[in-house]
Amino acid sequence: MTKNYSCLFSLLTLIIGCKKPYNPVVTATNYNYLVIEGLINTGQDSTIIKLSRTVTVDVQTTLNPELSARVSVENNQGNVYLLKEMGKGLYAIPALNLDTLHKYRLRVKTSDGKEYLSDFVKAKDSPPIDSIQHQFTGTAENIFSYTHDPTNNTRYYRWEFQETYLYYSPIQTQFVYKNGSIIPETPDDEINVCYISDNSSDIILNSTAKLKQDVIDKNPITQVSVTLDKLRVRYSISVKQYALTPDAYNYYQSLKKNTETLGSIFDALPSGATTNIHCITNPTEPVLGYVTAGTISQRRIFIDRAEIPVSNVGVDYSYCGTAYESYKVQEYPLPYNIIQGDVTPTDSVIKAAGKTRKDSVFTVYYADPGCTNCTLKGSNKKPLFWK
Repeated sequence: MTKNYSCLFSLLTLIIGCKKPYNPVVTATNYNYLVIEGLINTGQDSTIIKLSRTVTVDVQTTLNPELSARVSVENNQGNVYLLKEMGKGLYAIPALNLDTLHKYRLRVKTSDGKEYLSDFVKAKDSPPIDSIQHQFTGTAENIFSYTHDPTNNTRYYRWEFQETYLYYSPIQTQFVYKNGSIIPETPDDEINVCYISDNSSDIILNSTAKLKQDVIDKNPITQVSVTLDKLRVRYSISVKQYALTPDAYNYYQSLKKNTETLGSIFDALPSGATTNIHCITNPTEPVLGYVTAGTISQRRIFIDRAEIPVSNVGVDYSYCGTAYESYKVQEYPLPYNIIQGDVTPTDSVIKAAGKTRKDSVFTVYYADPGCTNCTLKGSNKKPLFWK
C-alpha cells in the first residue's frame, strides 16, 4: 500500500513539474453570437427576456444588446404571446398566468432577418423559499438559503440574487457648483447618501436527486466580506430561486464548469454546454443560453451594521485626507465637489484673503469626487423595497 501511494505521489509530482506556461492567442474575431437569457414566467410575474451579442475579450464593455428584435412565447396549442421591446436588449410582457399543463417555447426574429427557436419545455414551479439566513464567520457574513418540496418533484435548483446596500460618502458636501455659481444643495442635488446594487455573477446550483427527501438545507448563496462597504451601514439581499428540469440543470452545470472552475490540472476539461435554442435560419450557427418555463420564488432579508460583531467594517477612506481650500470662484477646480463655503463672505474673510469684494472671493472647501459624490457608484433614489 505504501509503495502504491509513493508511486502516485511521484506521478503527481511529475505531472505538476512538467507543466508549461500556456498563453493562448486571443482571437480578435467577433463572432457576434446571439445570447438569450430569461424565463417564460407562467405565473403572476412578468416574463422578461434579455437578448445580447457576444463580444471579444479585449473590449472594455461587455454590454452589446440586441435591439429591434421580435420576441414571442408560444405554446404547443398554437397560442402566441408577443413581448414588447423595453430597451437595452430587454423584451417583456406582463403576467401571462399560463396553464402549466402545456409546453412552451421562445421564438426570436432579429433585425438581420435570422430566426431562433427554442425547444418546447415543461413548466416547473419553484417551491417557496423557506428562509434566507446569515452567519458571521469572523471576516464575512455568509448567506444561506433553505427550501423544500414536500411532493419531491423539484430536485434541481438554481439561484440568483441582487444585493443592495446603503452608502454614505466619506466626506459630506453642502453646496454645488451650477452655471458659474456656488449654491446650497437641494434634495435633487443629493450626492451624500446613495443605494448601490450588484447582481450575482456566479452560477449557483444544487440538487437533491440523490437524496430521499427534496430538502435544501443551508445552501451557500454568497459571502459578504467586512472589508467592503456593503456591511458598513445597512445591507439587503433578494434571492430568486428557480426549479430546473434535468436537462436545464446539466446545461448550467456544464456552463459553470467551463466558466468558473477551470485553472488547474484537477479541474474539469472544457466541454460544450448543450443549449435548447437553435438558429433555424442557419442550423450551424451557435446560440448561447437555455430557455426554461415556470415560476420563481423570491425572498429578501436586511442586515444592519449593529449585527456585525467587529469594529472595523468597510473600506479605509483615510486616503481622502482633508479638504482643499480656495478663495475665488474662478479658481475652483472642476469636477471637485464642494464641502462647505462662505457663500456671502464677510469683509474680514475678504481682507484675510487679501482680496476685494469685486473679486468675488469666498472661502471654498472642496474634495475629490471619489470621496464626496456617491452617485458615481449608485443612485440617490431610495428603492421602493427599502425599509
